[in-house]
Order: sequence, then structure tokens, then C-alpha cells
Amino acid sequence: LRPLPLVEGGRVRGIFLHKLMEELLTGELDENAEAVIARATLLRDQLCSQSSSGASPDPTELATTALRTLQLPDIKPYRARLVAELPIYGVAPANSDQLIVGRADAVADDEDGSKIAFDWKSDIAPKEIDQAAYRRQLGQYLHVIGARRGAIVYMTSGRVDWISR
Repeated sequence: LRPLPLVEGGRVRGIFLHKLMEELLTGELDENAEAVIARATLLRDQLCSQSSSGASPDPTELATTALRTLQLPDIKPYRARLVAELPIYGVAPANSDQLIVGRADAVADDEDGSKIAFDWKSDIAPKEIDQAAYRRQLGQYLHVIGARRGAIVYMTSGRVDWISR
């Protein structure tokens, strides 16, 4: 298990959740509450000892959120096929002079062999402007990987926003 890099500000919770999801999907972290809470505690202790922001997310809440996300009805059917942190490189659909570079939080093969991209979001109450930006970003990822659909997963609320290319 790799240490979490230094992070400041309100992004701390999101970074923790993304790191836990990555380690759960790669199998680096056992999918049980005790193991996930212990890992979240270690990450918090490493990060918060280096951070001057004073932000200190609750490891139990982080672990519960990550594990609950994997059990969402929209996610559970893909759980065994989810691949974490897939690099995305390609050309923008509207302009071949623009490149798209990013990292999909997770990708899975659907039953028909098509790809589905998943984007984990830790926002507690995302604004519509942020949700629209998330949909645009995921739409670009779908274009690059040739996927027909993808899901923006709001981990805190458990809401899943499916979008099509």
C-alpha cells in the first residue's frame, strides 16, 4: 500500500475516498470494514501530520462511504470487472487539435463487451454547474475509450448519474 501524497484544503475527503476506492478495486485492500477503517486511519494520520489545514476526515465515515459505494445497485453488477485508474489519452471529438488527457476512476466491461466508465465524486451537495462539468468530462472520457455510457457516482448520497455518449 502506497502512502497518500500531501494535500491541502477541502479536497482532502475526496482524495481519501478515491485512494480507498483504488485500493479496494486493485485488491490492495480487503473489502471489509475493519481493514478499510484501519487504512483510512493510517492515511489520515499520514496526511494530517503533514497538513496545516487542520482537516481531519473521520476514517469510519470514509470507510463506510467507500464500501457502501461498491454495494450500490448500479455498481454491484460491475464490481468484479471494475479496473481502477485507467489512463485516458485521445483526441477531442469536436476538434482534432485538442487532446484529452486524464484518468478514469474505474472502467468495466459490460456484458456485451462494451466499456463503461465510472467517475467517483465525493461532493456532498454538488451545484448544477459542477454536475454539468462532470458530465462533460465523463463524456470526453467515453469518447476516447469508445464507451457508449458511463456513470458519475456521487458517493456520499449514493446517487448515480448515468450518461450516454
